[in-house]
Amino acid sequence: HSLQPLNLLLYRPSPALLFLFVLVNTCLSQQTGEACFSKFMKGQEDFVLDPEESVKHGATFISAPNLTQAKLPSTKDCVAACCKEPRCNMAFMKREEHEPFHSCFLLDCLYMTKYVCRFARQQGSFAIPDAPPVANGGPDIVVQPNEAVTLNGIQSKDDKGIVTYEWQMLSPYPFAVIEVRKTMQVGD
Repeated sequence: HSLQPLNLLLYRPSPALLFLFVLVNTCLSQQTGEACFSKFMKGQEDFVLDPEESVKHGATFISAPNLTQAKLPSTKDCVAACCKEPRCNMAFMKREEHEPFHSCFLLDCLYMTKYVCRFARQQGSFAIPDAPPVANGGPDIVVQPNEAVTLNGIQSKDDKGIVTYEWQMLSPYPFAVIEVRKTMQVGD
């Protein structure tokens, strides 16, 4: 991921109420509607995103979508915007006390397969301590032509539980033959 410049003064902890929603399953970007919204969770009270520490550790600001249309923006509008962004795994909303939301920020909290967003305690704020899943297909091995490699994911983990395993090659290799037997379900 490349870091993009970000004016963090807008996000500094203040007396405003801040809300944070984090995508529980980061593989669900680009879904919309209730299927996507149901994957988000409201954060814990008295925690807020620390944007300076998060960016310092590799988090990337994606965008601040303009949600001011005819109706008042809602949490669902901000989450829906995150669902449409392939790299978005955090929707951060800001509002003043007793006022509607006026800001929505989309972030990518994964850097080199690690969750890098940092949180700070602040009265009247909300955050979520959800960590992304860690995929582990087994130990690194060297194979010769015509040898098979099986990835089973048995050592993978997620703090909210793994629902399915799915593997894909990130860098194309013209001589590799990939055979998908079936997507494993938890309990298989």
